[in-house]
Amino acid sequence: MTVTYTVSAEDLLMYRLYLTSKSESHRKRRLRSRWLIPILYVGLGVFIVVATHKWLYGLVFVIFAIAWWWLQPMYNAYSYKNMYLKNIKKKYEDALGQETTLDISKKFVNIIEEAGQSSIKMKKFTTIIEVPTHFFLQMDNNNAVMVPKEAVSNSEEFITEFKSYGLTYVDEKQWKWGGFK
Repeated sequence: MTVTYTVSAEDLLMYRLYLTSKSESHRKRRLRSRWLIPILYVGLGVFIVVATHKWLYGLVFVIFAIAWWWLQPMYNAYSYKNMYLKNIKKKYEDALGQETTLDISKKFVNIIEEAGQSSIKMKKFTTIIEVPTHFFLQMDNNNAVMVPKEAVSNSEEFITEFKSYGLTYVDEKQWKWGGFK
C-alpha cells in the first residue's frame, strides 16, 4: 500500500495535542491551575472582607475566582495550541510543505521525502490511532508517523492492513482538543 500526502504543521500539531491530552502529568498540572488560582482568590476575598468589612471588595475577588474557573480551560487549550504551533513551525520549517510518500509492506514502512528516504521496521510500530482528522502510527519509542485521513483512499482497508501486521487499533474518533479531559 502506498500513501502520498503533504506534511503540514497541522499534522504535527494534532499528534502533539493528542499526546498532551493523554498525558497524566499535563492533566494534573491543568487541574492544579484550575483549582489553585480560584482558591487563592476566594481566600484573598475572605481576608479582605474580614480585614476591611467591605463586602464589595471580597465579592470582586470571588467573581474573579469564578471567572478563572470557567475560562481557564479555554485559555489553557488556546495557549497550548499556540505554543506547540510556534515550536513546530520553528523546529520543522524545512519539513513542512514537503510531499511524503509512505510505502507500506509487511516488514517495513518506507518514508520517501524530498530530503531523503528512511525505512522503519514494521515491528517498531505498536499502535494505529484514529482521531477525527488523522491516523497516528505510533512506535514503541512514542514517536509516530502522522497520516492525514484525506490522504487515505480507504480508511477501513488502511486500518485492516496495519492490524494484520500486529498493530493495536485505538479508536479515538470522538477525541477533540479542548484542553480538559
